[in-house]
Amino acid sequence: MNDGQGRLTPGFHIADKQRTPYAMTAADLNSDRRPDIVLGYTEGPHSVFSNDGSGTRFVEITFGDKAGAAYGFAIGDIDAGRKPDIAREIRRAERTVLEREMTRLQCEPSR
Repeated sequence: MNDGQGRLTPGFHIADKQRTPYAMTAADLNSDRRPDIVLGYTEGPHSVFSNDGSGTRFVEITFGDKAGAAYGFAIGDIDAGRKPDIAREIRRAERTVLEREMTRLQCEPSR
């Protein structure tokens, strides 16, 4: 973690060690101006870790099914709903598809 002085300090774990993360991105998904972390695993479901504002505590919200590994994410307002959507690239069987989650995360902005 950046200590604010340009130095990196030891980080912290947010995910359990039972699943293997494969893809990660960070974006403000609940409009509280704090970055949330999206993790994709070799097997779903995948996770959003909503930042509680402390920078060290996150609330996990799972999404997706167990059908495929997440190889990457894109965050943006895909459906013009004025809220960020999560698009994930997954692998199923013999092909790779881009799945638009259009997931509205059920997390309130931190205060």
